[in-house]
Amino acid sequence: MLLKTHIKDHKTLLRQLSEFRLADTKCQVVEDRAFVLAQITEWFGSADEFEIYVRGALHSQVESLLQEQIVNPYGDIVIICLGSFFFYTSGCLAALARGDAELMWRWVLCYVTDICLSKSLWIGFRRLAEITGRRMQRGLLAFQT
Repeated sequence: MLLKTHIKDHKTLLRQLSEFRLADTKCQVVEDRAFVLAQITEWFGSADEFEIYVRGALHSQVESLLQEQIVNPYGDIVIICLGSFFFYTSGCLAALARGDAELMWRWVLCYVTDICLSKSLWIGFRRLAEITGRRMQRGLLAFQT
C-alpha cells in the first residue's frame, strides 16, 4: 500500500508540473504575488517563459531525480518473495497434514520475518550499489575533464 501511494505521489507531482499555470497559483499574502511575478519576469523574461520552463526543463529534471530514487517494481518484489513463499508454504502444508497447527503458525511467522528481512537487505544493498556507481561515475567524469 505504501509503495502504491509513493508511486501515485510521483505521478501527481509530474502531472502538476506538466499542467502548471501561473494563473492557477495562489499566494498566502496578496502583496507577495506582485513581487513574485516581478521576480519571475526578471529571471525568465515573462510569465509564459517561466511556465514553459516549469512544464519542460523542470519537469524533466524532477522526473529524472524521482527515477533515481528507485521504487522497486512489483515484479522485483514477486521474484524476491517467490522462492521463500514456496518453501514456507510447503512447511505449512506439511505441518497441517500432520495436524500440528502450532508448527504451521511458526512457519507463517518465519515466512513473514524472512520476507521483511530479505526485502530490507535487498533494498539496502541495491541502493548502496547505485550510490557507489554514481560516485564512481562522477569521479571518472571529473578525472576526464
